[in-house]
Amino acid sequence: MSLNYRFNVNGKKFLNFFQAHDYGKINNSFVDFKLDKSDVESLLSVDVGKLAHTDIRALFKKKLQWVRDNFKKTRLFYSAGTDSHTILQLSQEMGIEFDSVMIETCSLNNDPALDAEMVYGIEYAEQTGVKNFEVIRPEIKHFERYLDPFWVKDVCASELFGFRGAKFDIALRDVEPMTCVSGMDKAWLYVSAQGKYYWVMTDHPYKQYMRFEHLIFYADSNIPEVAVKQAYMVKKWLQERRPNHRGLFTYDDGRMTSNVGKLTMEDRLSYLNAIGRTKPLSRLAANPSIMGKRCPLYLNPKHQGVMRELELMGREDLVKAFYHSLEVVKDHYKDHNYCLGVDAEGHPVGINRYAAVFELNDDHMKHVSDDVIDLSLKNN
Repeated sequence: MSLNYRFNVNGKKFLNFFQAHDYGKINNSFVDFKLDKSDVESLLSVDVGKLAHTDIRALFKKKLQWVRDNFKKTRLFYSAGTDSHTILQLSQEMGIEFDSVMIETCSLNNDPALDAEMVYGIEYAEQTGVKNFEVIRPEIKHFERYLDPFWVKDVCASELFGFRGAKFDIALRDVEPMTCVSGMDKAWLYVSAQGKYYWVMTDHPYKQYMRFEHLIFYADSNIPEVAVKQAYMVKKWLQERRPNHRGLFTYDDGRMTSNVGKLTMEDRLSYLNAIGRTKPLSRLAANPSIMGKRCPLYLNPKHQGVMRELELMGREDLVKAFYHSLEVVKDHYKDHNYCLGVDAEGHPVGINRYAAVFELNDDHMKHVSDDVIDLSLKNN
């Protein structure tokens, strides 16, 4: 039931990727992230054979009821994307209310083009009467943190390099603490050259909200059948729709292709249905890459659009400060092992950690070393 995850350097825990690397550099140690032993045991305890006959949305409802019964106050991080929207829609269907439902917008000027994903979610919440609903909007003061070139040391998941003003990690530090629920964790799968399927868990969904007690709805070990069922449904979908796929398969990092052709909208809708998601609110929710979702985050159109807004407001200094910080950070951490990568265009990219890897056999899972993963593997 672990709800507080940290980067680990020789037993010392860190909320922040770069603070962990500072300590690791001094002590010549690797910055690691792994699931707790209890999490691994919980996931391995699932009866895979029995799970094949269980409806995935019934498991979602079971977990929602468990969340309501086990935590005093809960806050849903809502983005209007398919993952968090499914949680919200099912909770309404069950008559379960979160004590807080928060959506974070992007634009300083409420520009519907930059806030396209969120607009649909805000309209849905207002039209269906979602209680305790709050919209968190960015303010210029939120961007002033970039005046400090080492702002990265004070923000969880700062190695994603987002230019996002109202980031929850910043905006919610002084509000009433609650157990936070997120839904951004579709299963990543790796298919070996021999055609074996592996469920790959990384630090990605965990590191976003390390500052809070954080329940990762679709991927953690609480009601473990949810996470395991989702992984097997992705395996089944790949076997049916992309049987020749080899290498890593993810859905929503903005660069996702299947090695045997990019996914069509019909593919995406089929995939979302297979893993139990509610019908998307919009085409954008079904395919976030329409908005150029990519890594590092500051390169996507939403973040670039906010930069233009600040420049038109006469605060170009904040945009310049952000870009200056990137150069400072790249220079400072260039000799830190397994910290930053730099792409062909010179953009910094943080290096993910493997939290756990499971071999997905037909009747059982097996916990294996991440050495089985070859990221260079592509289809011939």
